[in-house]
Order: sequence, then structure tokens, then C-alpha cells
Amino acid sequence: MQILKDLNDRVIRLTDERLAHILEHPEMIGQDARIAETLSAPDSIITSHHDATGLLYHKLYPATPVTRKYLVVMVKLTDQDAFIVTAFFHGQGKERITDMDSMSIWYDKEGDFLEITFRQAKGYLKEISKDIYERVDEHGKLLGYAIMNVSRHERHALTIPLQIRRLA
Repeated sequence: MQILKDLNDRVIRLTDERLAHILEHPEMIGQDARIAETLSAPDSIITSHHDATGLLYHKLYPATPVTRKYLVVMVKLTDQDAFIVTAFFHGQGKERITDMDSMSIWYDKEGDFLEITFRQAKGYLKEISKDIYERVDEHGKLLGYAIMNVSRHERHALTIPLQIRRLA
């Protein structure tokens, strides 16, 4: 487990389990120092729309494994401490993929974070709805979805548009 500090000297835990999950995304390999830097010197900090205990630290990096993007570090605050739920690159993309290699689903109950992955590749997240993100590659092709504060959404609000190519 790593202990990091934010710009207000708040102690923030990064557990081995959460780091392992973050590093499942190829673009995040080698980004440990940037995660720490984003916490200690963010460009902005945004409170989650649905959860006042969720903070999103943003920092723009001119060059990343997926071009010029913001690194976003999601931190959950509790009465006892603060911990990193996830970290990802965020930017704008326009296209979706039309096929999928496989699908994996990962849910973090403590962080209330759900991730659906169709294809493992370098990518970043772009918000498509409050707390709902598409994970896309540098060409805008869909790699998966991420949903923050998943238990706070009503079931009908979790409709996610899928465009999957039918194989002849």
C-alpha cells in the first residue's frame, strides 16, 4: 500500500489491489508518479455530482500514452480516511468500436465503482452522462464503460448504448 498526500496535505491511501486494477489498463503503466502529482498539484478538484464524498482530481498532461489528456484520480472520503478508487485519462473522442474481443466486469463495492471492459488497450475515459463514462482508445473506438457511484443510480438510468457488429 502507498500513502500519498494531496495539495491540502490530506493522507490518501492507494492500496495494492486498487493499483493492480488501475494498471490493468495499459496506458496507466508507469503513471504512478503522475497519480501522486495529480493529487499534490491538481489543476482542479471536482466533487462528484451524486456523492459528496467522491472527489475527482484533474491534471492536464500535454503528452501521455494516449496523447494530450487529463489524468483524473478519483478519491473517496470516509470518516476515517481517504483512498483512491481509480485513476484514468480523460478527454474527448467521437467514434465507437463496432466489435468486441471479450467482456470483463469489475465492481469495487467500497468505492462504488463498476467497470465493463470489452477490449484491453490503451485508452481514456470520457463522460457521457453523470458518473457514466465511455473508455475509448486514441482513435475514439470504444473499449468499455465505467460507472461511478453505481449504487446511487436508479436502474433505468444505467442504460448504456452499445453498438456491436454482427458477424455474418
